Amino acid sequence: MPNGTSFAAPVSYPIGSLTVSSNGLQLGKPGNTAAMTITGAASSNGPVTVHTGDFTTAAGATLTATANALTVNASGNVTLNAGLEGSTTTVNVQGNLQTTGSLTNVNLEGGNAQDITGTANLTNLTLNKSAGAATMTAGRQHLTGTLTLTSGTLAAGGYLTLKSTSTATARVAQHATSTGNVTGNVVVERFIPGSRKMQWRMLAFPYNTDLTLSNITGIKISYSAPSTLMYFREDFDNGVYGNGGTRNGGYQVYTAANQTIPMGRGVSAWVYGDESTSATPGAGTLGAGGITVSSLGELNETGADVTIPVTNTAAGWNLVGNPFASTIDWEQVRASSTNLNATLYRWDPQAENWSNYNISGGTTGSGSQYIESGSAFFVKAAATGAMTLTIPQSAKVTSAPDLHFTKNPLKLDIPGQRVGTASTLAGLRLKASGMGNPIPGEAYLDVSKTDATKGWDPQYDGLMMARSSGASVYFDGEKDNDYSMHFDAPLMNGEQRYYPISVTTPKAGETLIEVTPEGKWSSMHSVALIDKQLGRTILMRDGQLSYKVRMEELKSDGRFLLAINHVKLSTDGHSPVFEAKAIGNPVTNNIIDLQLTHPTAAPKRWRVVDAMGREAGMGVFATDAGIQHRLTVPGMRNKGVYVLQVEMDNGETQQVRILKN
Repeated sequence: MPNGTSFAAPVSYPIGSLTVSSNGLQLGKPGNTAAMTITGAASSNGPVTVHTGDFTTAAGATLTATANALTVNASGNVTLNAGLEGSTTTVNVQGNLQTTGSLTNVNLEGGNAQDITGTANLTNLTLNKSAGAATMTAGRQHLTGTLTLTSGTLAAGGYLTLKSTSTATARVAQHATSTGNVTGNVVVERFIPGSRKMQWRMLAFPYNTDLTLSNITGIKISYSAPSTLMYFREDFDNGVYGNGGTRNGGYQVYTAANQTIPMGRGVSAWVYGDESTSATPGAGTLGAGGITVSSLGELNETGADVTIPVTNTAAGWNLVGNPFASTIDWEQVRASSTNLNATLYRWDPQAENWSNYNISGGTTGSGSQYIESGSAFFVKAAATGAMTLTIPQSAKVTSAPDLHFTKNPLKLDIPGQRVGTASTLAGLRLKASGMGNPIPGEAYLDVSKTDATKGWDPQYDGLMMARSSGASVYFDGEKDNDYSMHFDAPLMNGEQRYYPISVTTPKAGETLIEVTPEGKWSSMHSVALIDKQLGRTILMRDGQLSYKVRMEELKSDGRFLLAINHVKLSTDGHSPVFEAKAIGNPVTNNIIDLQLTHPTAAPKRWRVVDAMGREAGMGVFATDAGIQHRLTVPGMRNKGVYVLQVEMDNGETQQVRILKN
């Protein structure tokens, strides 16, 4: 058959076996209404385009565009008894559709009622009808990409599945109430990767009515002790948020399969790994390939924004769920809601810790502005009184990192979670790692907001919440508020600030504390970590501060200070000046806390003499003490004036006058 062969209407053409070369194949001219049936093996090394009325592929037949696009434009019915093959396969159909195999794009068009049957894997499904509904009546359409509702009604009838795998999760695109909608039940999947151990997962379901628990499959739910599915009652919140402590009173367990999850609420489910390997709820193969949670209900897809009921009778914490089958943007949600804190709180099951994201761009842990389909999260009231939580259609995003449903056993440095140099923020990120979970706990300090204060700012700050394992670090706030994320006003030239921080660890052992600058942090501001218990001060050099300490107590309230401009820097903004000063001078005993800095040299030895020049003590400096040294001077017993002499390893010396009271 010649290249570019066309058929004219209105004759019905059976197409048997044919092969054409790379110029492509066109079957029927645009506007053709004649029926076509593929009965043999028809193929082209170029693109294939079909213009037809009714279109049928017989069983065993093939229509192939080798490594090229294949498009069927049908004004009538499309009946696929055999699959279409090409780099992309598109079916534009105005009549009934019977599917099979895999199709890249299916577009339901025209003004006629359409019946959709068959079983196929669809990458994208678009509804663009001027009249009449498209009704799924049999089979199963497995959607792996995007459902686009341009206009018309799709009556799913329980025959549509939004698939979720380790690589992709199907979604419904943003649309308006004046455009398309979905009615009837839809199966929605949420893939959960295997974990390194059993963990709680915060899950949600995108339906417009309450979801009965019996309509959830893929996880085994225990309704008796130990219960494996919980919800959160804001009015039962008893204020218990401590690390590794007693469960907050707001968590309540489900006790029967006929109970429901209210629209827009989240749940906490105890799942991990491949549960199909065990009949016990919450058990399975450790670190296996993962599980797929399936549920059935009618989607929140009338095109309207969704308002989720929330309360503020106790502390204002509400566990809510993403109400859409799409990733959403917290910044859009916060802008559409009222009386909410600006910080998003999410449980990271791999870190076994809470992550934060603030609309100003601050983060801790795996915090991100994006909330995946199937995810639950906590919001908090900004003040007493009514608050509204509205998730607009405009909050849907096309693509975003799938951080909380991606298997990454280490997850030590997630791309995108840090404040980049293009940001207007200027901050310091603190990490604490040690015993237990190897993923560090984090806290973030920012000094870029002119309206921020040293106290609690609901538009900026994030509260510290419990971690079930691993080390944690946080800022000690006022009125028992501990901050995982704290914003303060910009620093003035040379202004000194001191932020009390606490570190917790699940058991005694070696703990590493690190501090790094982010965003537009100015190197002209020195950064130091002061360990008041051991009398050590560690200075940040070249953008790095690392302090390894053995924690004997599980919680270090008041032990550490994050000190800004505590140490003078040279004009290059990177090196400290040569300076020796006594902390807490005058002294009351024979101990001197010395802060000693030098741009290049290390401290070598020290000597103390009294006013008569008599030696009171001498020694060498410890090599691991940072810039703060605790010196014990045996002969400094009497009140009076003493002189401390220090020598660096390059021969430079300096003296400090000490007054003993």
